[in-house]
Amino acid sequence: MEVRVLETRNIDNKVEIFPSETSKGRWRASNDRVELTRKSLLENREEGLVRLVFMAFDRLEEILQPQQLHQDDAFVSLNEDIRKRNTTNRILNSKVISASLGKGRHIQLSEPVRVYFQHLTTDNVTNPTCVFWDYIM
Repeated sequence: MEVRVLETRNIDNKVEIFPSETSKGRWRASNDRVELTRKSLLENREEGLVRLVFMAFDRLEEILQPQQLHQDDAFVSLNEDIRKRNTTNRILNSKVISASLGKGRHIQLSEPVRVYFQHLTTDNVTNPTCVFWDYIM
């Protein structure tokens, strides 16, 4: 976890990056990162300050085990050999990163947040899909 409170008058960078250059441990060594633009920070300031909270979750792939999906469940008469070929395992193949800006409420940013993830494995992996948690639930 990394918490930052920045004085907006001192924000010179075009982007604020997590993990920071001063971060220690395995997060600094990874290629995963979140980039927030200066404009997004300035739009969410309060009394000259902006609050940022970054959370990085490691090893969730060990907890969230693969889920088998049957692409052709509507056709129950398929023989077992065909069914095996049409079965896909979905896996969590990156670390999970969370970012909170301002009061931590859901906010609409005028500029995109850039998020970069490195796959944990590249062997026997096809058709990657980017997903997110539904924060409204």
